[in-house]
Amino acid sequence: MNDTQRFPDFEHAVSSMLTARKAVPAGRSLVVGVSTIDGAGKGYFTAKLIERLRRRSLNAIGINVDGWLNLPHVRFNTDNSAEHFYEHALRFDEMFEKLILPLKAKRSHRVVADFAEETASAYRKHKYAFEHVDVRAQSHCRGRPGFVEIQERQALLLVARVVKACGRTANS
Repeated sequence: MNDTQRFPDFEHAVSSMLTARKAVPAGRSLVVGVSTIDGAGKGYFTAKLIERLRRRSLNAIGINVDGWLNLPHVRFNTDNSAEHFYEHALRFDEMFEKLILPLKAKRSHRVVADFAEETASAYRKHKYAFEHVDVRAQSHCRGRPGFVEIQERQALLLVARVVKACGRTANS
């Protein structure tokens, strides 16, 4: 299966992001989220997206949220396990506060943050350093503020849409 068959609306998604980037002030970056079920091809899709945006002379980067996992003793709980995991698997608030919102606001950002592999029992330090970012793609971001989100629709039919800000915004 080629990329066009695997992601039938890929060109529409790229076009939507280019349009959205034009609407973002020059001093800020556009944040794009790629969200779907595990194993569906987010990493592959994001890599192709970044490649295509770079061909259009945009400084596009990808950030995987997996390093922002909580440690297992926080992630897992035998009581109400699915809901607990959904609420506690990732350190979204910390990731947005330390990395996403500053990068979106200034286009450049450096930070050292706690990083956790899936099976880690302790965090390790990880340095993030980005300069002059036009577009930033991130996996697993559904419902986060200020995203153009790529969502799964029947057999990976990917469609770009603007997600309205919920809760905190980049200005707060």
